[in-house]
Amino acid sequence: MDVYDTKLQTLIGLTGAAGSGKDSVAGIMVLEHGFQQIAFADALYEEVSTAFNVSVEFLKNRNTKERQAFRLSMRNCTDAEFVRTIMRMHGISLLMRIFWRWKPRSPRQILQWWGTDYRRARCEAYWIDKVCDRLMLTPNTHWVITDVRFQNEADLVREFGGQLGLVLRPGVEPVANHVSEAFWQTCNPDIVIRNYGTLKGLQNTVNEVFSQ
Repeated sequence: MDVYDTKLQTLIGLTGAAGSGKDSVAGIMVLEHGFQQIAFADALYEEVSTAFNVSVEFLKNRNTKERQAFRLSMRNCTDAEFVRTIMRMHGISLLMRIFWRWKPRSPRQILQWWGTDYRRARCEAYWIDKVCDRLMLTPNTHWVITDVRFQNEADLVREFGGQLGLVLRPGVEPVANHVSEAFWQTCNPDIVIRNYGTLKGLQNTVNEVFSQ
């Protein structure tokens, strides 16, 4: 990866388990500290939405993100190369392909397959390049990235002169045995934000961190 000369006014990359409160932290930063919010997954949601003809809102709905849905079965995917890639990855036999293609999938599973096993496996910097282009268009901005999940994404944050923030919430553990859920457990953050479950408490914590 190239080292970028552009330095943003402020860049914070947030990492942590799904459900730890990264989006809530970013929302407070946007409303109270003038940040703009972006995510590596912004383009991911758009691509999956198009490929399966479902709304981004459906894919993001936390109440149904782990729930299998027939609309996300592989037979409904318009990207044939994605289907072939995942079939090869799982070693699906010719006999099993019909049944496999009809099986309902959860939004989280499809998003992980598309983001990591399809796009990122072919080009490690695929999602990074999309975010980098956006950041470099508006350098005089406070930015918060809500979903740092890999080391090269954390490297991008620091190459722009930013900091990595780890959001921790007691009782929240990785929701899936997938490589994209592993980075936060071993990362070396610059900032640790502890979310004890109340919005007011989280606001106080975030305000304390970013008022220094």
